[in-house]
Amino acid sequence: MNQFAGLAWQAGGRWFSNDGTQWKVDFADAKTTEVANYWQDLLDRKLVSAVPPWTTEWDNAYNTGKAWTWVSAVWGANSIASGAPATKGKWAVAPMPQWTAGDKSAGNWGGSSTAVFKNSKHVYEAAQFALWLNSSDEALTLLNQKANLYPATKAGATLPALTSGVEFYGGQKIYEVFAEASAQVSPTFVWGPIMTKTYADAADGFKAAVSGQGTLADALKIAQSSTIEAMKSQAIPVAG
Repeated sequence: MNQFAGLAWQAGGRWFSNDGTQWKVDFADAKTTEVANYWQDLLDRKLVSAVPPWTTEWDNAYNTGKAWTWVSAVWGANSIASGAPATKGKWAVAPMPQWTAGDKSAGNWGGSSTAVFKNSKHVYEAAQFALWLNSSDEALTLLNQKANLYPATKAGATLPALTSGVEFYGGQKIYEVFAEASAQVSPTFVWGPIMTKTYADAADGFKAAVSGQGTLADALKIAQSSTIEAMKSQAIPVAG
């Protein structure tokens, strides 16, 4: 479901909004529905793999040529390289396909944060390490070289390490593609207040759709209803 959120974001879907007094929830807007129907068609025609991700079976599908492509985030570069070493040199990174020719739009899949617990024995030191880890040239370079991570800080985009070609991807300078995409993500996408619940409900429906029980669009409608009810039960002002 997290991946689907990124796809809907890229297409222009907007699931949550807040006018200052209450929330509005809409998982069936025109753009999200377009994305759902597109992937449902691929599922129906068995053109998309339903293998559970980050499993031995999933790695094997890439390693043996049964799976050919993956619409993923920046961190996906490491997932493929570490999971399918036999395919070294056979991959390349390309920009996201666009729904309208000439558009330049991207979305986010996931995200990361570094937390320091207030009951830590060394709160100050831990906080300083977190700052170093996420903003220093040294740490960002190591994270890139060891795990193909792309910096969240804008200043990190100018790191010398990001100008080098990546051997697994045939020497392609993949971070140039990522840099271009990072500037194409719309900041107007809004996350709801109970995303863990929302994701859990939608994921259940997505699993059913993959097995032929219902559709992705059905799952989104059910998730919308359950999200609204859960918000109401927590006294969160919501329309609907």
